[in-house]
Amino acid sequence: GSGSKQKLGLLKVVSATRQVVSGSLYTIKLQVARTDCKNDVCAISLSAASRDDPDFNECTVKIWDQPWVAPRYKITELKCSKRNANEVSQQ
Repeated sequence: GSGSKQKLGLLKVVSATRQVVSGSLYTIKLQVARTDCKNDVCAISLSAASRDDPDFNECTVKIWDQPWVAPRYKITELKCSKRNANEVSQQ
């Protein structure tokens, strides 16, 4: 659930695109799932993050890269939706 302290692990990069717009805008689609990891430093076991996990998510992240600006990278959009279509966004 949302109160879980378990970390998400990357299952698969579904797609990635780059658009040149006053820098580069990267759009990356990911599949992520819960792992057995409960802290920042641990080995992520993909077997623990099975596609059958009800907490499996599909996420889209947009990253704007402007090498002449500090900070160089900015996450402009982060949207994740569970397989049951509950959407979580951060913009």
